[in-house]
Amino acid sequence: MVAEENLLTSNVVEKEVEKAPEPIKVMKWDSPTVRIALSDVGRKVLMAKDNWNESQRVADIKILISLVAVIFSGYCCYYDYIHPFPESRMVITVCATSYFVFITILTAYTYFIENNLFYQGAEKITTFSGKGKKEEKMKYWKFSSEMGKYDDKFTIVAEYHDGKRSGTLRVTKSIGCYITEDGQIIEKLVADQIDQLIDDSHRSN
Repeated sequence: MVAEENLLTSNVVEKEVEKAPEPIKVMKWDSPTVRIALSDVGRKVLMAKDNWNESQRVADIKILISLVAVIFSGYCCYYDYIHPFPESRMVITVCATSYFVFITILTAYTYFIENNLFYQGAEKITTFSGKGKKEEKMKYWKFSSEMGKYDDKFTIVAEYHDGKRSGTLRVTKSIGCYITEDGQIIEKLVADQIDQLIDDSHRSN
């Protein structure tokens, strides 16, 4: 009986160990990798929140632009196969030009619009009026990160708007506030910082 209980306890412990997430470790002096890793943790924290829905709009637009560029490229190859050069000269000229135009648009979109964005979504906020009437409103968020190539300062930028109010909050701290000496990221510290930004935005309203 005791042996069975010990075996059962051992199995439970093993399952808990299997479910425990692997700690994220990074090379502290590799700034681009550190920024991406911390941003990924921030996105994970936000995705786990109740009443928050992530928007894939930025990624969808990038995919659409890429798809159009690929269609031009594919049609160019297909037409040239059916109607070999020089008969296909005009089609190749138009398709090749269009392809590079859309690739340029994609590059500009990635640099100026997506930039260092790691989360975009909406928060559903439920409030109750003095008469007990339930009211719901949506608050839209964009979270991005900044970090210099040879800098140890990591910045989280939070932009929000709810139709009436908008604002931008940012916090800059050394990566030592989130990462241990051996390069392990402490997710709770990242989560606490993001929660602080969200709370500050609610208080400002």
